[in-house]
This record gives sequence, structure tokens and C-alpha cells, in this order.
Amino acid sequence: MAVNSFAKNCDYPNPQILALAVSTMECIQVDKMTEYLHEPLPKCLKDEEPHVRKTAAICMAKVYDINAQMMEDQGFLNSLCDLIADSNLMVVANAVAVLSEISDSHLNSNLLDLNPQNINKLLTSLNECTEQGQIFILDFLSNYSPRDDQKTQSICE
Repeated sequence: MAVNSFAKNCDYPNPQILALAVSTMECIQVDKMTEYLHEPLPKCLKDEEPHVRKTAAICMAKVYDINAQMMEDQGFLNSLCDLIADSNLMVVANAVAVLSEISDSHLNSNLLDLNPQNINKLLTSLNECTEQGQIFILDFLSNYSPRDDQKTQSICE
């Protein structure tokens, strides 16, 4: 009955209730719970409220731990990678943190294509992120190996 209440709250128009419902559902780490999350998660990842998008991104890490196959089948990993281009820096930092965590256990450790656009976006966001967000982003970028000295210089600048 409680799960049904949380599922109903995923359609609630208030963004805080929506974020709390998704967050609470992902805390119940049972395989069956992922069946209830496969519908609201894509909507939450594209919600207009940054708090809802950030919460959905964080939820992705726990859902991946429970059911990695569902994440890949439903295209959630691609949606998570799309959050790198988000306008809200807290969403970007949390998406990077989750991608880093998933990359550690994922077969394809290069989930996010670190192209010049993504790198510039992440480097630009460093100035306005929280300290924790900066750590996530810098840790993630530390895995990037530029192809030539010119790109290395550009990143350092």
C-alpha cells in the first residue's frame, strides 16, 4: 500500500513531493521497486524543476545497483549522460557523480563521451559549483587523456 502511495505521488504536480516520492522509492532497495520507478524516472529526468532532475540523477545510481540491465534496456544511462548539458550546475555535478560511480562497475567504462564540448561545459561549471560538485567534476575529468599537448594546455588554462 505504501508503494502505491509513492507511485501516486510521482504524478503529483508539486516538485518537492515528486522528488520526495522518487527519493523514498529508491531508498527501498528491492528489485520489485525498480518496476515502479521505470515510469516516473524518465519524466523526472526531464522535469522543469532542477531539484527533481537532481534527485532523479541520484536515484539512478541506486537503481543501477539493483537492476543494471533495466537501466540499459530503458535507455536511462543515455538520459543520465544528457544531464551533463543541463542548465543547472547542481544537476550537472550530481549527474557526473552518478556516472562516475556507475562507470566503476559498468562493462563499458567510458559511459560519457568526453568530447571538447562536454569538457568545456564541465570546466566552465567549476567556477559556479559547490565544493562537492567541483570534486565530482575534477575527479571525473582526471580520467581524461588529451590527445595532444595543445588540448592539454587548453584544459589547464
